[in-house]
Amino acid sequence: MYSFLKKWKHFVLNNSLGKVFFRYKKKGIKALIIMQKCYPCQLLISSFKFDHITIMHTTTIHFSIIKWFSLCFNLVMVLSCNSPSTNSTPSTLTPSESPNTALAITVCDSGTIVGAPQLNSFTYSDYNFVIGPGRVRLGGNSFIQEDRLSKQNNKGVQIAVNIDNATQVNSNQNIFNHPLENGRYNFFAFVITPFNESLKQTTAVLAKEIEVVNGNLAKSNPFPGVAVVYNSPRGSFSLNQKVLLDFVLVNTNLAPNGNSIKVTIDGQFVQTIHSWTAHYIEGLTKGEHRIQLELIDATKRQIAPVVSETITIE
Repeated sequence: MYSFLKKWKHFVLNNSLGKVFFRYKKKGIKALIIMQKCYPCQLLISSFKFDHITIMHTTTIHFSIIKWFSLCFNLVMVLSCNSPSTNSTPSTLTPSESPNTALAITVCDSGTIVGAPQLNSFTYSDYNFVIGPGRVRLGGNSFIQEDRLSKQNNKGVQIAVNIDNATQVNSNQNIFNHPLENGRYNFFAFVITPFNESLKQTTAVLAKEIEVVNGNLAKSNPFPGVAVVYNSPRGSFSLNQKVLLDFVLVNTNLAPNGNSIKVTIDGQFVQTIHSWTAHYIEGLTKGEHRIQLELIDATKRQIAPVVSETITIE
């Protein structure tokens, strides 16, 4: 800037300021230095040689600090030219909402369920859950008649007990030990096949608010709200193995124009599920992955706590 002023030249300084006026006076010569914004990110400066200047008749600045002005203007230039344009149209999806096209979620053909399995009752006594199933043989074969590529357990049909969407125990016995400390819990129980898929029937699901005191059930009330219960995947899977994505709905259902499940993997949105069916996740790479499920309504508003689990692909 010093050299420009000494050589009596006009120059352009990238900036976003409006007008700035300097008034010059020396040896009877008067000049007005006008800094006028001409283009979206440019400032035109008309200047003349001088040894000192007075800004708006209020402050006298010695010529030695003109370099300081130059530094400030250059700083504003960097900030203004890197700022987004106010006229730009924002994207309809934020970066986290852009679907991850490297992953695929496909519907799993659950086949035909034989019979009408039920969970009729439950209690909690001496730190043991006691659940009364109906029309189901625990430890037996699957209700689903089809070949599967997903991971299969070797315990047959089981009851899954999920506490607060934080811990889950699967058992092919209707009486099993699961210590709980004194307190209140959200209790979810449902029937799962040898493929770890939950049965999509409300009669095969129990949802309660319970209170435990000294290893026994003190209170039990129907679960009052809506919820999504995370079931699968859990644990570890081989690289080319199909990964089953499965969940249980409580007091709600899914529809294209209604409630749905938003699936996020490793912090990135993947897909929205509009039907209560099991799915497969394909395309997961080696390492750990965080699977997150969120129950949302037709306006994409979250209506139940988010549930998640970390799995490993080996």
